[in-house]
Amino acid sequence: MTDAPRTRPDVAPRICPRCGFAVKLDATSCWLCEARLADAPARAAHAGHAPVVHPGFSFSISTLLLIMTLTAIVLALTAAVPGLGVPFCVLLAPALVRTAMVVSKRKETGKDVSLGRKVSLLAGSVVVSGVIMSVVSVAAVGSFCGVCLGLAAATNPNDTFMPILMLFSGAVALVVSVLLLRLFAGWIRRRYRRDVEES
Repeated sequence: MTDAPRTRPDVAPRICPRCGFAVKLDATSCWLCEARLADAPARAAHAGHAPVVHPGFSFSISTLLLIMTLTAIVLALTAAVPGLGVPFCVLLAPALVRTAMVVSKRKETGKDVSLGRKVSLLAGSVVVSGVIMSVVSVAAVGSFCGVCLGLAAATNPNDTFMPILMLFSGAVALVVSVLLLRLFAGWIRRRYRRDVEES
């Protein structure tokens, strides 16, 4: 059984000054945040009561449940396959931060975000993070292999064409990766604005 007050339509509840939730008229502390209530007689809430504004960044229950679920998945994945826990965290961290930023910006503009929308934002961010990390990994491996093979071929005095080809391929892979990252950066900015501004 919960200690949450049951209100009658003819009696307005007392409001906790700390969290803004309704408490029983004879309560000495809030049932939710356990804040001590003033010893003054119970004050009824007015119909035009202004909503309580919480300072700073706060999470909703659905966001906390989403974070707890993701934490449980990461811990289970780490326990089952220890080598996948860290890459999954690296993939999940930027997506989680981006989702929190989008939700926060949407709440600032007065747009509510449902749990389903939070999950879809997170899933989309995970996919985008995975694609970007894949492109960066392939470009880095290609550049590294091109440079290393070019330097290894340079030690052979009889072969002059192979070192130049390998160094050129490494440079091309590096330039292509930088161009792709610039392209992705513009796309990510547009996607962020779209997610924040859509209704």
